[in-house]
Amino acid sequence: MKKCKVNIDPDKLWETWCTLRSKITFNDISAIQIKDFDKLSFPAKWEYEEGSKITDDQVSSSIDWYHNYKKYVDGIFEKYDFIALPSAQLFPFNKEIDFPKSISKTQMDTYHRWMEVTVFASMFQLPTLSVPVGFNDKGLPMGMQLMGKNKSDEKVIQIGKYYEEIFNHSKIKPNIING
Repeated sequence: MKKCKVNIDPDKLWETWCTLRSKITFNDISAIQIKDFDKLSFPAKWEYEEGSKITDDQVSSSIDWYHNYKKYVDGIFEKYDFIALPSAQLFPFNKEIDFPKSISKTQMDTYHRWMEVTVFASMFQLPTLSVPVGFNDKGLPMGMQLMGKNKSDEKVIQIGKYYEEIFNHSKIKPNIING
């Protein structure tokens, strides 16, 4: 296994993803003409409000950035078969909270920043599979994203299956410690 250094500014990736996500959500909600906006979930309202502020120039710039880096990402898979990343930035959190407000003393600036590690695969439309990799000392699970080049879905599923056959993490039942 080789380390792969991806030379993409994570802040620009996040900004581009948020711009496109919010604008798409704004357009979708506008198109269906919601009668009672207050009945929408907090994330839908947040995306709608953010999307309403986004200009056509921002969308165009984000799409240009995406196309420039899509070629770069496709090129990574000329050297590497797969990319592996954690599937989350933190272990599962209490179901009573909507989202974590901080991770390791870093404040989350949006409701979805806690899942930022999934943005790379989402932004570049990479086939991705999450496989279990074990548990922390409280019995909470963690996973690993396995990503392949565009249209390599079958290979990603095969490597995930092979990984699971070796480690069998999905067959392990954790001893959950409440606290």
